[in-house]
Amino acid sequence: MTEPCHGRYTQSLWGTMKSVVKYEGWKGLYGGVGVGIVGSGVTWGGYFFFYERVKKLYAEAAYDKGASEFVEGHEKLTSMEYLGCAMGAGGIMVILTNPLWMVKTRLQIQVNPAGSGGGVVDKVSLESLASKLQGIVT
Repeated sequence: MTEPCHGRYTQSLWGTMKSVVKYEGWKGLYGGVGVGIVGSGVTWGGYFFFYERVKKLYAEAAYDKGASEFVEGHEKLTSMEYLGCAMGAGGIMVILTNPLWMVKTRLQIQVNPAGSGGGVVDKVSLESLASKLQGIVT
């Protein structure tokens, strides 16, 4: 059994979707999609920005240590260095965008996000920065 959806327990994804459509209409399936679109754009844009910056730092550090090949825009890195760049960029973006994803999740799970008298503003103002970053640490 899953958590109740509109006061009823459902046993499947399909049952939950049917319940949402029945009680909230098709629009209910898209709760929080605006925040998701903004969040995805910010996250992926920032990821690529930081990935390129970290990759350049790795390449310059390797060149400073005596690597013979470093041409701007044509860095020669090992697979592990590329992995390190990706992990660094991903970590930076998790820390920067986690509050946005928390708000998105809250928007999706509240019963009536539209016209509830605040929604996002209420959620953001009632919680501290530490609680928004809780998902990163735990």
